[in-house]
Amino acid sequence: IGTKIYYHLGTGKGKFMPDGRLSIKGVSLNPSFLDMNGDGKLDVLTSALRTDLIKHGVDRLMGDVTVTYEVWQFEKSGYSEQPVHSFDIHIPIEDIQKRSGATRPMFQVPGDLSGDGRPDAVIYNPQTSKLEVRKGKVRWAASDRPVIDFEKDVAAEYALDRDNLPKWISYMDMNGDGRQDLLLNYAGQLIILLSRF
Repeated sequence: IGTKIYYHLGTGKGKFMPDGRLSIKGVSLNPSFLDMNGDGKLDVLTSALRTDLIKHGVDRLMGDVTVTYEVWQFEKSGYSEQPVHSFDIHIPIEDIQKRSGATRPMFQVPGDLSGDGRPDAVIYNPQTSKLEVRKGKVRWAASDRPVIDFEKDVAAEYALDRDNLPKWISYMDMNGDGRQDLLLNYAGQLIILLSRF
């Protein structure tokens, strides 16, 4: 099973350019749009669950289930033909059996957390139950074009209780220092993590 995302670019004259599309391997829901390389154009972050790898149902699976997050970069007149960045997150089968699947995004690019002007990634690692922050960067392709990327090393992390995960995570600059902070929303409790790296 694959997912196709069709996008329609306006011409500024009340019409749209011919359809463009992204072809994703697997089931993909809720793409997010953000300018990740500072060129003023919205790039796309998608997720994909490879359903072709799940042939006999969750109960018979051995090992982890993989969700792949991909970044598609907006270029001159449309999105890149292939993702410019991909990141696999492995979900232990026990977590899926307990929670009936992944119920929240595990890879988000909420904005600049480090203060360097580039959006950073917040990743939930289900194997360690930690939130990991990886700083955004640009690498240069052979054609001398800047390509969206993220650091491999973890810049900051925060341990979560595996049995009491936040209902959702919000991002905003709480203390006015120009960096996005993390708000962990629990039932009846709010934990604020200030960015200081």
